This record gives sequence, structure tokens and C-alpha cells, in this order.
Amino acid sequence: MSYVQLTTKERGQIELLARLQYSIRAIAHELKRADSDGGYQAETAQAAYKRRKQTVEPSPNTLQKPAKSSNRN
Repeated sequence: MSYVQLTTKERGQIELLARLQYSIRAIAHELKRADSDGGYQAETAQAAYKRRKQTVEPSPNTLQKPAKSSNRN
């Protein structure tokens, strides 16, 4: 199962539809996404995304390997 991060545009759509009192299910349907529980605020969600992105540790595959040193005598 893959996951696609919400775009800023989608976050704004969610906030607008929530203000118009759309249900979570209706919002998810409009965005063609799965629904979830709880309220939604675009700015709060975007800030949380940025915090997570900054604190994520790189995966082992992205770490650089140390350069080989030559031991020539």
C-alpha cells in the first residue's frame, strides 16, 4: 500500500469543506481519499508535516559509505 502526501491545495480544500460542514466521509469522497476521524486544520497539518520531514532520520540506503583509504606502504 502506498501513501501520497497531501498537497497544500488539498489541505486548503479540506479546510474549506470542513467549514462548509461537509462530513469527513464527504470530504474524503471529494478528494478521492480514505476518510479519518477527528477535525482538520490546514495550517496545523502543514506545520506537522514540515516538523516530521525535518526530524526524519535518513534510511540506511541513503547514508554515504566512508571513502576507502589506501594503505600503500
